Amino acid sequence: MQQNWLILILCWIMEITMAQEVMWIEPEGNSSHQPFYLAIEPITNQEYFQFMLQDGYQNPIFWDSEGWQKKALFQNSQGECSPRTWQGCEFAPQQANQAVLGISFYEAQAYARYLGWLVPTREIWSLIQSIQLDIGPYPWPSGAQDNVTPIYLVRYCPGNLVKTGEESWQLEARLATMAMQMKAMQQKHIAEWQQLNERISKFETHGQEGVEKKQAEHLKLQQLSSQVSALLQQQASILSTLQMAELCCRLGTAYEKEGQVELALVWFQSALQFYPQFQPARQTLTKQWAAWNCPKDMLAIPGVQQVSLGSSDDPEFPLEHATISSFYLDRYEVTQRQFAEFIESSGYQADSYWSPAGLTWRGWRNRPQDWHFPTPEEEDLPISNISYYEAEAYAAWAGKRLPTAQEWEYAARGTDARKFPWGNEPPQMGQWFRANYRQVQEPYDGVLTKSKIHAFPYDRGFFGNLGMAGNVAEWTTSTYIIPESKRVLQKVKGGSFQHLWLRLHCFTFIGQNPTDAASYIGFRCAKDVPPLKLP
Repeated sequence: MQQNWLILILCWIMEITMAQEVMWIEPEGNSSHQPFYLAIEPITNQEYFQFMLQDGYQNPIFWDSEGWQKKALFQNSQGECSPRTWQGCEFAPQQANQAVLGISFYEAQAYARYLGWLVPTREIWSLIQSIQLDIGPYPWPSGAQDNVTPIYLVRYCPGNLVKTGEESWQLEARLATMAMQMKAMQQKHIAEWQQLNERISKFETHGQEGVEKKQAEHLKLQQLSSQVSALLQQQASILSTLQMAELCCRLGTAYEKEGQVELALVWFQSALQFYPQFQPARQTLTKQWAAWNCPKDMLAIPGVQQVSLGSSDDPEFPLEHATISSFYLDRYEVTQRQFAEFIESSGYQADSYWSPAGLTWRGWRNRPQDWHFPTPEEEDLPISNISYYEAEAYAAWAGKRLPTAQEWEYAARGTDARKFPWGNEPPQMGQWFRANYRQVQEPYDGVLTKSKIHAFPYDRGFFGNLGMAGNVAEWTTSTYIIPESKRVLQKVKGGSFQHLWLRLHCFTFIGQNPTDAASYIGFRCAKDVPPLKLP
């Protein structure tokens, strides 16, 4: 029973790594040979062609040193390295499923290593013949010249491999092969991941119901990786923990190249579970952690030890130096549609989203003053006419927060002290305008009020956030004290459709009572980067 179970497991692994059926052979009597698996079909032209197509033929890791040195000798009549029975690097279509002939022992050995299998020795070949399997004579009767009969491969029982040990090339080849041959499984998972992600994108993260739906979908995403994890666990008895960590990194890199950062994150973290001090995984996670955890429609803003903010030329906004930790910032300003969802979900009326001061101010209100639900044409306009407290409550409901003035300015101008989010060029070039702001003389941009959040694509900050200079100004959590009256006001950053071009400078701000609501003030949200915990 145990042996049958083992055969089922190994056959499942072979189904993934080799498109052939296998036979379990256990030598009888006092034979010194350990049990092994035999691929009961010979290697075909099509299978060997795939080996060449995936550059396995050109990878020295699959060759022993003698074979690699002699590789240039294995040429056909056209001077190309391929089976000598082929015409160039091709074979007749009707020969695709026929056994490959005309390759040397070294080429067969490289192909076997590519699969993580072995070419049978002459002794093993005789053993297979002794149990009355018709596999023909040994392919290389007089040494390492081209084969004259079909080639079969063998693979030893993994349990015995642990006991007897493997040569370094076998471990390296197995590692490289697994990473290459799991591509098909990865592609399947990526396709399923994309389908699930499309469903996730239909759910808003706001409100308890949306959060629960998203959690359910993300649970399915995690289950997608479990199949590959199961295969890795089967191989864990063969590979060392260091080699398992390297394999996980290779899988993570493959997913990263496909743009599937959630799965890449899973595999790099798995690498550290196998080998906590594996530096490639630690370095990659440290470098990519913020970017890979970035929520949808937000941008990762990297931290900086010291950045210059303000202006050395304008005493109203004096120069200052700041240290900024990494954070996320909304790509766009919060829209009327998004704020309408906040109200529809009863988030506006939920006390838990309001600060004490905001809750006192809200009182009996159940929606902003002069509120109306947006028409389809208004949905992508930035929300405005709301107080600081209302913006603060929305951010808490969305699982985010409002940015500080320093964070906002750093996201807008980056590290090069530019005047405007797009650089130092003026906001107007002839009849072309980079941002939505107020013009007092011709030419005009034709926009008299706020515009849709993507209407001015050149109003783009250093890290890619849109609408940082114009359209609507934005609430921040930072405060400003008026020296004469000692009044404490909230800093509002950025210009708007009501402001002249001077207010488009990144370093400017205006002070506003947190209870004020104005048609030219909106906001965008920020979010902290989750802490990275390395073992």
